[in-house]
Amino acid sequence: MTLINVISLSSIPEDIPQLLAVAEDTALELLSQWQALSSRIPSYLPLSPLHSIESSRTQLCEWAYLLVDHYNIERSVVSIAFSMFDRYILTTLHNNTNGGNNTNEIGGGAKKLELAALSCVYTAIKVHSTSGRLPSCMLAKLARTNSGEAKRFSIQEIECMEYEICSVLGWRVNPPVVGMFLDLALRFVEANISDGGVDVEWMGGVRDLAVFLVEISVIDVYFSNVSPASVAIGSVLVALEEVASSTDAASSRRVIESLHVDARESGECAHRLAQHYANWKQAEENKRRMGSASPTGVCRSTSSLSTEGDKGSSLEDEFEGEVVETSSPTKQGKRKRSSS
Repeated sequence: MTLINVISLSSIPEDIPQLLAVAEDTALELLSQWQALSSRIPSYLPLSPLHSIESSRTQLCEWAYLLVDHYNIERSVVSIAFSMFDRYILTTLHNNTNGGNNTNEIGGGAKKLELAALSCVYTAIKVHSTSGRLPSCMLAKLARTNSGEAKRFSIQEIECMEYEICSVLGWRVNPPVVGMFLDLALRFVEANISDGGVDVEWMGGVRDLAVFLVEISVIDVYFSNVSPASVAIGSVLVALEEVASSTDAASSRRVIESLHVDARESGECAHRLAQHYANWKQAEENKRRMGSASPTGVCRSTSSLSTEGDKGSSLEDEFEGEVVETSSPTKQGKRKRSSS
């Protein structure tokens, strides 16, 4: 048993050991990791959501997902990148307020937002990706004007912005994002359903849908200042309702809700994510009835940033055919599945 397990013993609720169907050491290890990760949240959580730039942020998130899909990079880096982006922009807005400027305005406007997002994605890939790299020279090629005739940002601008962002954030570029909590929560469920026996196909459906919902949460500005632990629990609760049998869902909810989370907040997250999923299913059904392709809302964008350095065409043009294969949360398609 590790030292952190021993330290955590006093903080574990008395009823948890009776709920667990796994070895004590495994249970304690999962709980210890959850608690250690949770203790880092206050240092990384933005103070308020970025409603003033919601539309631009949504487009930039969608562009980032398209980018990592195209270059076969883990989707989880988008969540890390936009944790950095949100904290940087909020700090900038706060500084503008102290200087007497309008709190809804970012110095440099839309171009500054695009450069910040680009630099955050660049840093997140560089620090956290294990499957690929995108050097600043490649990103500079991607960042073209709408006409595709000129570079929107230079290599120097991207690297200077990266340094500025890291400095403003105090070099906190390893945030505890939703995907980290989701992985622990799913392992907790897997360890306890059906008296320890896991139906791989059944659990695979829960995992796929939960990951899909987490990716949606990265795009929705509502979740930008919500505890990632609550978002992870909310995504699992929705996935259990959609995929699991009523018996398994009830027993799994009892276990998952015994983790240290704000029940009200996680319930609100589950409600909002369920709405997103219902809207997505309705959109898919409408597309099916019309006999057309069904690109997922997670992978659409109208940002002026491109994903093809040599073409500078719009994101819809670049990915119109490819996105269809990855639109369903229960399909792997071409993209890599990774907790976000």
